[in-house]
Amino acid sequence: MAGKKASSDKIKKIALAVLGAAFVLVFVKQLFFSSSPPRPRLSPDAAARQQSAVSGASAAQEQTPTRSTGKPRDKETQLQSLMADTSPLDFSLLTASTKASEVSRNIFDFKPPPLPPEPKPSPPPPIGIQYLQPQAAVAGTPREFTLMVFGRSFPPDAQIVLGGSPKPTKRVNDSQLSTMMVAAEYASPRSIPVEVKSQSEPSKFYSNQIPLMIQQAPPPPFKFVGRIGDIGVFEMMGANGQREYLRLRRSDTIQSVWRIDNISDSGVDLTDTRYDIKRRIALEERRSQ
Repeated sequence: MAGKKASSDKIKKIALAVLGAAFVLVFVKQLFFSSSPPRPRLSPDAAARQQSAVSGASAAQEQTPTRSTGKPRDKETQLQSLMADTSPLDFSLLTASTKASEVSRNIFDFKPPPLPPEPKPSPPPPIGIQYLQPQAAVAGTPREFTLMVFGRSFPPDAQIVLGGSPKPTKRVNDSQLSTMMVAAEYASPRSIPVEVKSQSEPSKFYSNQIPLMIQQAPPPPFKFVGRIGDIGVFEMMGANGQREYLRLRRSDTIQSVWRIDNISDSGVDLTDTRYDIKRRIALEERRSQ
């Protein structure tokens, strides 16, 4: 029984060895000695259709614009194309867009309001005054004088208006009017506007204004510095710049203008014969030479 069992095990081992050797042989044959299966051959029509499809795909790829992939070669190509473009640049669009962007970004950039329209000039007055005669008077003159107004387009009822007050007016002719100035109207220095208006329609027919100048009366160009009896001593500057002293009595005149009316210890009374203006000069201490 033991001998039969040993022989049976021996047979099994031999069988396993034979199977293993067979497996090794098959594997080596498939690995080193087998060839790739032959490719299937295309018919002439199928080969032509395949070649046409490949050519069409190549042409479509050439016509499709290449997108920038960011590779150095693509960037170099774009740079070369920009450098080859010699057309002039239009900076006006760039400037306009820059200004627009600056304005849109700057919230504090306010445009000033438009200036108001200039007022229309006033139409010239219907009546025109050209000049006055006299053009000036001396304040304090105790006498009347005739003021003449010369102009154009005086209406039949034209009236002289002096400082806003209508004056009795005489129409000399179509271009000349006159009125009488009394002493009280020019007693003090000032400028009096003179104009002409229509008595019936003053708002429609009026003139421009011309000033009548009322000037200050000139002062005496000398001093009363002493009295000797009925003689008064007067000091004034001579032509050579030196002081001169005049000894004059009542009714004498100084420089043919100033008449001596009275001499006293406190002063002297004078009359300016040009305007009939009376003045009093107080006594001043005589300067030592």
